[in-house]
This record gives sequence, structure tokens and C-alpha cells, in this order.
Amino acid sequence: MVLTGIFILPIELKGLDRNLESNISNTASILSYDSEIIDGLNKKHFSKNLIRRMDTLFKQSSEDVDYLVIATADSTRVYHQKHEYIGKHFTGNDEKNILNGAKPYITTRQGNKDIQKRAFHAVRDKSGKIIGFIMISASLQTIRYQQHKLIAQFLLIFALILCIGLIVAYIIAKNIRKSLLGFEPGTFANMYLQREEILDNLDELILAVDRKKNLLYQNKTSETMENADSFFANTALTDLIDEGFHTGKSLFGRMLEISDASLLVNLIPLPEPGNPEAVLLIMRDKTEIASLAQQLSGTNHVIDALRANTHEYMNKLHVISGLLQIGSYDEAIEFISDVSSDIENGYQTVVRQIKNRTIAALILGKQNRSKELDIDFCLRKDSFLEEHNPYLSTKELVTIVGNLIENAFDATKNVDGIRQVELTIRSNEDGLMISADDTGCGMSEEQIQRIYEGQYTTKGEGHGIGLLLIQEIIKKHEGFLDIASDIGSGTFFTVTINKRRKGYD
Repeated sequence: MVLTGIFILPIELKGLDRNLESNISNTASILSYDSEIIDGLNKKHFSKNLIRRMDTLFKQSSEDVDYLVIATADSTRVYHQKHEYIGKHFTGNDEKNILNGAKPYITTRQGNKDIQKRAFHAVRDKSGKIIGFIMISASLQTIRYQQHKLIAQFLLIFALILCIGLIVAYIIAKNIRKSLLGFEPGTFANMYLQREEILDNLDELILAVDRKKNLLYQNKTSETMENADSFFANTALTDLIDEGFHTGKSLFGRMLEISDASLLVNLIPLPEPGNPEAVLLIMRDKTEIASLAQQLSGTNHVIDALRANTHEYMNKLHVISGLLQIGSYDEAIEFISDVSSDIENGYQTVVRQIKNRTIAALILGKQNRSKELDIDFCLRKDSFLEEHNPYLSTKELVTIVGNLIENAFDATKNVDGIRQVELTIRSNEDGLMISADDTGCGMSEEQIQRIYEGQYTTKGEGHGIGLLLIQEIIKKHEGFLDIASDIGSGTFFTVTINKRRKGYD
């Protein structure tokens, strides 16, 4: 709008100047053919009636006209709206050309009092002889006044349009912000991109569907699924969607079998419950949820321990069965006696030191797993853990002990040479200390720092969350984690908790 004004205003000012010149020139032309004026110029004198008529005509003329002068061929004024100038010689010397027969023209000259834009027209008698001229002019002050008036009008219009534009822009912006929930468009766009990035990085399959089963949205995780048409051909899923539209309520925890996968499905009406226009489906593989729950609760470590025990006993039973089948009864009895003695000694050692049966079972299971991995795993003789620990719950103990042992096994199982893992658990009045010392591959300072910062390790799937869970427990109980390691020599993890749980103070 400003640029338009910059271009239009000069054009309008030039148009105003042309109109002013046209007005004074046309007025002079009309008067040059007036018979009374011609008769007065022939007589070289205007009668009083003619002068009064010219006064009236001047007053009724356009506001552009400041001066009306009629002069004879010798440049003597026979009329001037200021009567004191009548009879005096015309000033400016720009009338010569018109008296010499030139065509009507316009000049800019200094008059008696100010600078004027003058229009000249010759007056001729019946024979065509020039008997005088008419000069009508507008002063520079009048011209400037007209220009300022035009500029003022233009600015007024500009201001009016600007105000209307601002009001309209405010109303539009207000409506846009209202539609964008009160956020600025830029902020809303950033939020949209951020949420899009979050949704695309979720493990859950996220879909938005309308009443006609048209897919309105899907995150990147769901893009890996099969064709949407066949996906929605699943009767159980379509029934769930129909139920969501019918009830208008959120539905949570529905188990569905889709494409040979067991999925946990949540359904949320959009944009709000009641009369939804679409529904949001959030789906997660039930197997993944169960696995994550096991990691979070530490159940996976107990299960691994039981599996290792089962595997170890199955091997021994196979040996006993083979000895019996070949008739080596004495050797079978001797083998059973040796195994029983080993189990009893190992069991008694662990149970004597570790009074918590769950942790004891976990350690015994890890001993059997260490044999599978060809790792020398032992519990230090000065270890002790009461049945009910005042510092950590059994679930927390399972998480810390299980993850420390598994991390040590992972670091040691592929090492050439001595493969040894030593576990220490001490609980007393001063606090609880759990440590795992291995002769594994070791870690760099950078890897240790990443663990302290809560980042995942590079040892393999599952270990990152294990260390993260340990750190969460340590943080909860205001404990400490200390890591000492040398590349190629091994790693020493130590967890220390000094603050007792509530109820043990």
C-alpha cells in the first residue's frame, strides 16, 4: 500500500497541475470571445457596468483563479480585480508573444506581489486584428495549497485504509490464533514439527481413522505395516473402531490378533468424546510390552536363572540316564553323590550368606549360566544379605544384581584367557554395597562417562535399559555408582546405598 501511494501521488500531483493550467487557459479563451470585452478594448476603456460584471465573474470563477487581467495592445490594463491597478502598465513582460500573434500559452512569472502561473489569450476584433489580451493566473501559493490539499486527502485516505487494514488484520489474526489454540503461527508450526518428530520416533503404531475407515494419519512406525486396506479388513479391529464411533468413549487395553501379531490397542475419540469425527488407534506388540515389563521388574533375571538351572539339571539327568541304560549303576550312584555334594555345598554357601531367597535363587541360577558360558563366577565369602534388606526392596535388588552380573558376563564371555566374575554383596548398619568385578574387555573413559550420563551402552540390546534402571534406583535412594575400568583388563562396578527405606529408620 505504501509503494502504491509512492507511485500514485506524483501522478496525481502532475494531474492537478495539468487541470489547473487547463482551467485558467479555458477561462481566458472563453472571455476572449466576449463581445462586451471586445467592445471595451476597442474603446480602450471599460464601463462601470462591465467592470462590475467582470468583478462578479471573477468572484464566481474557480478557486484556482487568483488574478484576472485584461489589457490593451499597448499592455495597459483596462481591468484588474484590484481596481487600483486599472490604467497601469502590465508587469512581467511575458505578454509580448501573445501580442505578436502567438498561440495561447502559459508562463510562470513574478507578478506585483507573488510568482504566478499565467495563461495568455489574444483578443481580436472583427477584422482579426489583435486589440488586446486576457491573462488569467494562479499564484504559486494557490498551487501549493491545492497540492497540500491533495496530499492531505491522499494521507487521509491512506490512514483510513491503513486503519481498516489493521482492524481487518487484527480480526483475521485473532481468528487464526483462536483456531491455532492461542499460539502464533510460527510457534504452532514448530510445535507441530516437534510433535510429528516425537510421534514418528515412538515404537507404537499410531493411526487416525474417520467413520468411512479412511486413513487420516499414520506415524512412521505404522508405515511399515501391511497395506491399510487389508489391515482394516480385520474384523476385530473394525468392530473396535465401530464401537468407538458408536459409544464416543475412549477404549483402553483391548487385545486383538492382527496379522499373526498379538496387539494391545487403545482407542481415543477425536477431536473429543461424545460425537467423534475420527478415532485415534495406538497399538503395541503385546510381546514387546511383556518383555519390557520383565526388564523393568527384574523378572527376566529370575527367569534366566531358572532356565539355567533347568538346563544344568537336564544335562546331569541325561548323564544319569545314560549310565543306567548301559548298566553302570555304581558309576551312576557315584555321579549322583558327587552332584548332590556339589549342589549342596554351593547351595549351602550361597544360602548361608544370602538370606533373601529370591536373590539366592538368582545367584545360583547365574552360577549355572556361567558354566554354560565357561566363566568362573563366584560370590565373595564375606558377602552378606539379610532376608529383608533395609535399603532396597527385593525387586530393586533383583534389578541391580541381575544387571550387574549379566553386564559382567557379556564383557567376559568373548575374552581369550581368564574369564572370571566376582560378585560382592554387603549389607550392614553403614549401608548396602553391591559390586561386580570382571576380567572382561574393559571400557574407555568415554564409555564410562556415557554410562554416568544415562546413555545406552554399545554392548547389545537390553543392557542400556538395565544400566538405566540401576541408575534410576540409585537416584531414588540417593546412592552412588562407581565404575573403574581398564581396556583389556576388566571392569569393577560398585553400587552403594546408605539411606534406609521408610519403615526401617
